[in-house]
Amino acid sequence: MVRAMPPNLLLITTDQQRWDTINALGQAGIWTPHLDWLCDSGVAFTNAWSDCPVCMPARTTLMTGQHAYRHGVLSNRWRPDAIDPRRSLPGLLTAAGYQTRLIGKAHFGPERVNQGFEHMEIEADYHRAQRAAGRVAEGHGLGYNEYAPVVHDLADADTSTGFWTRRTMDFLETRDASRPFFCWLSYEKPHPPLDPTLSTWALYRDRPMPPRITGDWSATADAVPPAFAGVTRELCMLDRQDDAKLADIRRAYWALVSQIDYQLGLLIGRLSELNLLADTWIVFTSDHGEMLGDHFLGGKCVPFDGSARVPFIIRPPHAARDHRQSWRGTQCAAPVTLADVLPTLLGAAGVTAPAADCVDAMRLARGELPAREQVFLSCMHLHAVVAGRWKLCRETIAVSELLFDRERDPEERHDLLRAGTHADVAAALRNVLNRHLAEHHLTGPEAVSDPAAPKTLADLGRNLHPGWSSRRRG
Repeated sequence: MVRAMPPNLLLITTDQQRWDTINALGQAGIWTPHLDWLCDSGVAFTNAWSDCPVCMPARTTLMTGQHAYRHGVLSNRWRPDAIDPRRSLPGLLTAAGYQTRLIGKAHFGPERVNQGFEHMEIEADYHRAQRAAGRVAEGHGLGYNEYAPVVHDLADADTSTGFWTRRTMDFLETRDASRPFFCWLSYEKPHPPLDPTLSTWALYRDRPMPPRITGDWSATADAVPPAFAGVTRELCMLDRQDDAKLADIRRAYWALVSQIDYQLGLLIGRLSELNLLADTWIVFTSDHGEMLGDHFLGGKCVPFDGSARVPFIIRPPHAARDHRQSWRGTQCAAPVTLADVLPTLLGAAGVTAPAADCVDAMRLARGELPAREQVFLSCMHLHAVVAGRWKLCRETIAVSELLFDRERDPEERHDLLRAGTHADVAAALRNVLNRHLAEHHLTGPEAVSDPAAPKTLADLGRNLHPGWSSRRRG
């Protein structure tokens, strides 16, 4: 009797994509036909979180299945002991006989350290290919954390988004077909620079954009507590931009999302042509979100929804569909985190996951596991606990807090502590957060191991040269 081959696994991640950038999930103004297709043929998790919303911690979480407060990478500073390649997601799948490959942005450790992958193609390889072809990938002078929009003169196929799509299709066509594959396609966009090609910029050039969200705690840039605003003022200065400029920034950002989506159309078409959709799991998510000017904030790190919530879609293969209780085209509101990617993919492969506080998201979708009661967010000096309808945010430099009712105030406009209401809710959440921070030794700014992380308000100065000093930052 011939034993059936385990299913293939395709993990697709974007970099810095907000949760609310998919048409099928409510953002009517954006073009995302292929992400819509994933939603319509799989499960969309509408309450998904990056527990440490910045590149290296989030990617370490994807590799380890551990939240950042457990693996200890709480900023963009590598820790050599954070990833054990024998117990990493690719390491476990390689040991189980999978052909494992990363294609695109790594940023979970030093370049060329595979951490369990059999083979990696990374950002440096794209730039080498561009130089060999006589092209400059970033010929516009903008750095990796600058937000001034610019229309790129590259063809869509020559952008990093197009390059990684072609490299993934090439892998699918030339892989060892006697083994199942795990491929992580890791796009670098819509992370700045915001440089869409002309064809995708044209989709949004004259389209109205959602206005900036502000609240009673963020009516002006100066009203935002400094320790929450510090990342914006270091990376991107979106607090300086007026509404007209912010609209163009959003147009460029949405265009980059659509650029990825259209390339996904090519990839999904090739999967279909190769008869791989019937036995390939597809998981789509992002490492973290983007504030995009809301509350006069930009970038990531902060525990607000724009930064910490991410898209999270699972499309099982045809053969894995439960015809008794189909999940096709459904949504799941149970909280999930990036740590859940590892047990979800290992569960699909029939590989035992290491013991941790992460869960198989498909078991949540099927109602086989109870939903989490809390999600904890921690990034440098910025923390939060999300418990059902409530979110308590805290920064541990000046020790200021914000309390939101997520059910009545999904855009986080109204700080209930400022209003002097819900003292009992605040006290209960404060106790929960205090215990969590003490358990993981995160009680003050001195607990952050990264020496470059701010420890006082004086450390929150403006970036003096974003085009240079932020070039390789996440």
